Amino acid sequence: MHGRHGAYLSGSVLRLKLNQDAHTKGWTVTNQRLITLLKICIGLGLCLIMLGIYLHNFNESVEAMGVKGIIISAVCVAFGMALSLPTKMYLTFLLVKREADKQGSSE
Repeated sequence: MHGRHGAYLSGSVLRLKLNQDAHTKGWTVTNQRLITLLKICIGLGLCLIMLGIYLHNFNESVEAMGVKGIIISAVCVAFGMALSLPTKMYLTFLLVKREADKQGSSE
């Protein structure tokens, strides 16, 4: 792959170069952008959980699939939980940190 100056880049040098380019082009992640991304992950996770519950309880075609249908609905729930739980913990940490900063500045 060619870099900006025509030299070939590989491996960690390529990652370093891409990170530098991303940093100079304003692709840095602000706290607000990170929180928005985490909220999207929570919403997507909850939607996947609800989809898995719907497939497991109410969808007749998934029921007709037998074990494969159960696996499909379980995978939806599992990915939904994986997306929603860690981000909730991180958002809780951010809120606790913000409250501590507010209380520290008021004292």
